[in-house]
Amino acid sequence: MTKEYLSVKSDLGKAKSLGSSAHGSHHWLMQRLSAILMIPLFLWAAYFFHAVSTLQYNEVLHVMKQPWNLVPMLLLLTTGLYHGMLGMQVVIEDYISCIKGRTFLIIMLKLFTYVTIFSMLVAAIYFLTKS
Repeated sequence: MTKEYLSVKSDLGKAKSLGSSAHGSHHWLMQRLSAILMIPLFLWAAYFFHAVSTLQYNEVLHVMKQPWNLVPMLLLLTTGLYHGMLGMQVVIEDYISCIKGRTFLIIMLKLFTYVTIFSMLVAAIYFLTKS
């Protein structure tokens, strides 16, 4: 017989020794906050794309270089990528049973997300400095 069958711990006692639930509650809170933050940013993006829909390409570039347009766009993209990463992490944790595979996928997901955000910010800086 294994040690697991000889244990007299209740289910609650077993669950309590699994560690803190603070990680899960923080994850849940960050997913809700990022979703709430994206609501006004999506409204702004809908207005912005409607406003520039009749402009020529060079005019759109000029409008996009304005900080009151570039900053919300970068916030929307960054928040969207972060929110998506949190959601995909939950899916991976729920449906991938192999611990090593799950850990690998979560690391790759986070690496992809952070590299994409970093690349986007570098591209935005290049965009601003280019004449």
